[in-house]
Amino acid sequence: MSKPIVNGKKPLPSSKKALQHDDLFGNMLSISPDIQAELDAKGLVGRWVSASKLYAAGGYHPKGWVVYKSDSIKTEFKFGNDPDGIIRRGDSVLAVKSKEKADQHREFLKQKAARQTNTQAMAASELRSAMAKTGLNAKVYDGYDGEDE
Repeated sequence: MSKPIVNGKKPLPSSKKALQHDDLFGNMLSISPDIQAELDAKGLVGRWVSASKLYAAGGYHPKGWVVYKSDSIKTEFKFGNDPDGIIRRGDSVLAVKSKEKADQHREFLKQKAARQTNTQAMAASELRSAMAKTGLNAKVYDGYDGEDE
């Protein structure tokens, strides 16, 4: 039985799945399963970095990523691969870092984000406690709107 027409419009069939870009064209920055297995076996984490910025800095990356040279990829330029085993996607190259260093970097970023959250509330709390010690009677707001307004 077909669905009724509502406001002059037929409902879209629910059985059709919306097509995604990656389904049609693939994801240029996905790491192939065989390379991912190679990285996992070596205890490395992969990430795509800008090749032009990396080469301009003489191979130095400010966050410690190092260009990965695969042992399993050794072909010629005529097949579109780098003969040195470097994995390229446009202007990006695959770089790696040890899992321990990557986990430390993630933890650093979490701590940095935690320090930046609720800074206004913490400063207002410190101000309230300092005012209470001195005996001042004033209201401190830790946001844009007051509690009574």
